[in-house]
Amino acid sequence: MPKAFSPHRVLWLVFFASLVLGQFQRLSLPGLPSVYFHEIILALLNLSVLLDRRYRPTYLAKIRSSKLWWVLCATLGLSLAVNWDVLGGLVVPAGFYLIRFALYVSLIPVTVSLQSDPFIKRYTPFILPGVLAGLAIGGVAQYLIYPDARALYWLGWDKHLYRSIGTIFDPNFLGLLMVMGIFLTPKLPAKWQWWYLSLLGLCLLLTYSRSSYLALLAGGLVLAIKKHQIKLFLLGIAAFASMLLVLPNRGGEGNRLDRVYSILNRQDSIKQALTFYRSHPIFGIGFNAYGLTSAKPNMYSLIPRRTSSPDNSYLLILSTAGLVGFAAFGLALKHLWRVSQSDAFTLALLSAVLVHALFNNSLFYPWVMVSLAVIMGTKIAKGKTSPKRF
Repeated sequence: MPKAFSPHRVLWLVFFASLVLGQFQRLSLPGLPSVYFHEIILALLNLSVLLDRRYRPTYLAKIRSSKLWWVLCATLGLSLAVNWDVLGGLVVPAGFYLIRFALYVSLIPVTVSLQSDPFIKRYTPFILPGVLAGLAIGGVAQYLIYPDARALYWLGWDKHLYRSIGTIFDPNFLGLLMVMGIFLTPKLPAKWQWWYLSLLGLCLLLTYSRSSYLALLAGGLVLAIKKHQIKLFLLGIAAFASMLLVLPNRGGEGNRLDRVYSILNRQDSIKQALTFYRSHPIFGIGFNAYGLTSAKPNMYSLIPRRTSSPDNSYLLILSTAGLVGFAAFGLALKHLWRVSQSDAFTLALLSAVLVHALFNNSLFYPWVMVSLAVIMGTKIAKGKTSPKRF
């Protein structure tokens, strides 16, 4: 029986608690890309599981069986190796994100392994919704207390006025996290569901994020089809539209749902990404090297933003890893889709993320990667997907 305060339990709790802090736990290192405190804890959690003989066999077995994910990591690394002469010394900071990506992938076998701990298994269904509830509280509080966040522009963030950005500092990613949380609601006890759904729904509305609204509708449509409840889905659309009509318009372009500036910015982002792809169609320009050749280089920012990546996860892979990386990425997404088939709400959640990724670099956003890894790891541990490969 594990001790009440065993290292992996403490690290597990600290890891998820730190996620609520959002960008406040971002650490800047001289000469290197920034890292998050939760990433350091995740690395220590991997080490703790590896060194514990109770969890090591399962952990190593899942590491060995995750062929698709390591093939993806290898192709992303290959894109950097092919462009070594062009990138020169900048291969190091570019490759740093590849290490981070592999670290987030490792959360899947970590989650699977730790499900044999009664304490962690008991609270795993609530830990991710708890994190998202914490982010929602932060988002609503920020909207009420600090609605004019334009001063963050001088720290390298976008200007946001009268929009919920919370500790994430970005309404689009906060909105997606709220959508993901909404589809996790049925996992909670019935007495909590209404309050949880109301909190996340309010925060989502206050982001004024159209891509997040669309992601919610896409996920809802998939859920309705799986559950054979199209009429209920149409009723939900009507209710959601009525809530959008009564959203407060306190001024500012961000409160306008018919705004066009973001559409124009995304069009420019798409054109630039396609230009890079056409110049390096096979292996791309090097994973996470997008900022090196963009009009506004921002190599040392690992936050998915316009200046360092296109507003589209699929175009990011296509332009930086080429057709080879895109094929590996497609196989990984196909596997995620297969794993999600056993549960309608998980499939709806994944559908929402995939749609959102058409407008933002969502699939490589740390909080999204953590959420997907925990969800998939939990499903694998429960035996709701193939135990041979994930």
